[in-house]
Amino acid sequence: MYLFRKGDWFSILALAAVAALLVFFSFAPLKDRGFTLTIERSGGIEKYQVFPDENRTFEVEGPLGTTLVRIQDGMAWIAYSPCPDKLCLAAGMIPENTTIIVCEANSVVLRAGE
Repeated sequence: MYLFRKGDWFSILALAAVAALLVFFSFAPLKDRGFTLTIERSGGIEKYQVFPDENRTFEVEGPLGTTLVRIQDGMAWIAYSPCPDKLCLAAGMIPENTTIIVCEANSVVLRAGE
């Protein structure tokens, strides 16, 4: 008596291949395929597509003044903020170090994804 029939092995291998492809594409770095950058501020929400070869700078107005958001080589970060602690500058880059950057004092949030 056998645990599996001949055709069962093919089904198991096909299922394993599909699972491996799903895992590979779901964990592929965001910066290699681009991502949606959502910028939330006191005046509303804006969404931008970020691609690996893209370079631009946004000025985002907050209660304390203008926050500069830099996009370069498929990564986004806060380049300048008028906040007193500057913790948002040290938060790193999206998506390399994190998926969200918050400047609480100036009410600006950067988020990767929808």
